[in-house]
Amino acid sequence: MKKFLYLKGLAFLPVYLVLLLLMGCQEEEYEVLTEEEEQSLSRDSETFDLVMRTAMHDGSLDDEIDNSPCFSLITPYEIVVNGVKITINSNSDLEEFIKNRGAGNNSGKIELQFPLTATNSNYQQIPINNPQQLRALQQRCQNEVALGEQPVTCAEIEFPVTVFLYDKQLQKTFSENISNKESFFQFLSNVRNGQVFNFFFPLQVEVDGALISVDNNKELRNLLRKCNN
Repeated sequence: MKKFLYLKGLAFLPVYLVLLLLMGCQEEEYEVLTEEEEQSLSRDSETFDLVMRTAMHDGSLDDEIDNSPCFSLITPYEIVVNGVKITINSNSDLEEFIKNRGAGNNSGKIELQFPLTATNSNYQQIPINNPQQLRALQQRCQNEVALGEQPVTCAEIEFPVTVFLYDKQLQKTFSENISNKESFFQFLSNVRNGQVFNFFFPLQVEVDGALISVDNNKELRNLLRKCNN
């Protein structure tokens, strides 16, 4: 991990000097970013898969409503419970509804009022115009769960994070500061075969409301493995 210790010392240098130093240290970066999975991540690694699924949109908040962790319904929308129409205008409304339902209120069958719009695990917005389209999305999610491809919802990486990407074909290293989960998912989606990346550690990862400091890819993989099982 010499590369990352070295970069910490560059944090206060002008950008153009950092770029010159990175170009001069290209060979060392190549060695670091092409070592085994503990040192760098490629698309075919287990850690990459877990991190990618952690970066997906978490659709589990409204599982009480749509019975699927792979997408969430975009507010506002309406539901009917025991003949009473309820408008969900925000996540706060949703949390209040779920809390009351857990206390024994609004305990009847939930009837969704169409049309609806959902955000899927890839952050795409999908129109849902009828119950058949909703069931199709739910079935797709069940298939993803069966294959272990659903979002990892037990952990949240804290942002911003800095990542380093090495392209073997171009023989160039790029760094990027990522400010949110969706941007991180887009970054990971664009990583190609022949590219590897690593984090600027340590990372902060929230699991069950507690922040855990992670110092390397092995720790990150083990943490995501444990909470996802």
